[in-house]
Amino acid sequence: MNLPNQENQERILNSWDGLQKAEAPPYFYTRLIGRMQNSLVTDTKRTFLLRPAFITTVLILALIINVVSMWVFKNTNTQQATTKQMNTPATIESFAKAYDLTNTAVYE
Repeated sequence: MNLPNQENQERILNSWDGLQKAEAPPYFYTRLIGRMQNSLVTDTKRTFLLRPAFITTVLILALIINVVSMWVFKNTNTQQATTKQMNTPATIESFAKAYDLTNTAVYE
């Protein structure tokens, strides 16, 4: 490991001579505080969507919509099935068609 000689040490120490205190641009702190306050306002809007009460309400609403749609779908299917049953006589073919019991060869 090479140690710096006297000349390098003086050069390094002299590099500190021209340093000055850093200054902020005008109105920097005012703008900084304004941005921080603005970020607090937007953060409260985002956190509202993550509150347990809001999430629970949305999930319950989705569950109610699903249950109602299943009930409506079930009622329309049973009504269609009863009208089909009333219009067609019960035969062996209709039974086989309802339970997908077609007469197909296994070795085709």
